[in-house]
Amino acid sequence: MGLLAGWGDDCLLLVGRCCLAAVFAVSASSKFRQVPAEVKMLANLHIPAPATVEVVVGVCEAIGTVALVFGIYPRLASILLAIFMVVISFVVLSFWKVADPSPVRAQKLNAFVANFAIVGGLIYVIVAGPGAFSFMN
Repeated sequence: MGLLAGWGDDCLLLVGRCCLAAVFAVSASSKFRQVPAEVKMLANLHIPAPATVEVVVGVCEAIGTVALVFGIYPRLASILLAIFMVVISFVVLSFWKVADPSPVRAQKLNAFVANFAIVGGLIYVIVAGPGAFSFMN
């Protein structure tokens, strides 16, 4: 039996999914605003058509947000979002590059670790499931 038994556990699972989804919702909204610094960062990584990639990533994050909040195939969404977070962490947050100034490396390291904490939360959704407040498992 869980911490709160019955519906209480299901409520906590919903709150957890919403907390994880908030990260992707905020990120998606910045992608749709086409923040010049973010587009420039993608261009500096030699990613072709960075403005288009930015929008596509935003759409994927928005779909992931909806899937987590409403429990629409939340395990699949969590797997895909976790893979996305790992890839982004290694491609964008290369804190190990000594060419970056020390404060930049520290910021990248903090973001890298935070991304892996989010991956940990997504793993919980994969293992524990969405709970009763879910449209599709």
